[in-house]
Amino acid sequence: MAEIQRVMIVGCAGAGKTTLAKQLGELLDLPAIHLDLHHFDSDWKPFPREQLIAVSSKFARAERWVIDGNLSSTMPERIERADLVVFLDLSTARCVWNIFKRRWKYGNGQHPSGFFVRLRPEFLRWVLTFRKNETPKLRRLLAEYGHDTRIVTVTSHRQTAELVASLEASLRTGSGPAPE
Repeated sequence: MAEIQRVMIVGCAGAGKTTLAKQLGELLDLPAIHLDLHHFDSDWKPFPREQLIAVSSKFARAERWVIDGNLSSTMPERIERADLVVFLDLSTARCVWNIFKRRWKYGNGQHPSGFFVRLRPEFLRWVLTFRKNETPKLRRLLAEYGHDTRIVTVTSHRQTAELVASLEASLRTGSGPAPE
């Protein structure tokens, strides 16, 4: 099996990017990097754009990583460097449900990944319009920059679990990359 050294995870908020990054980081022994931790301050105000781009590019140039987060301005570099891109293309309803479950579990406090769980109207509007506004852009970037990159799209938590299990099995047996 070609060794996986760099994994990029993208998708809507609530799709499970952070959870999958943690799982794959542990499974593949790679550092998990959550872009939102470097994108927003504790009040969910974005850092200056130049700072975001510089930090994301620095992470992308590293030799080993699992990076979760969108930040479309730095996606081309991450896509081109990734051995595997996982697009979590879950339904809007599932993402919203997961966001409210997270809110219920952590209140208005800190998620174990370091994020503060805050629900703001502009955030919910972004989630509700993600499939219409962001998914087409994401697909264009993946098509344009992902020619030599393995891209897997999953549309449910079941498929996400199957992907993890398949990668785990291929690591155990050395049988090659996990099936699409």
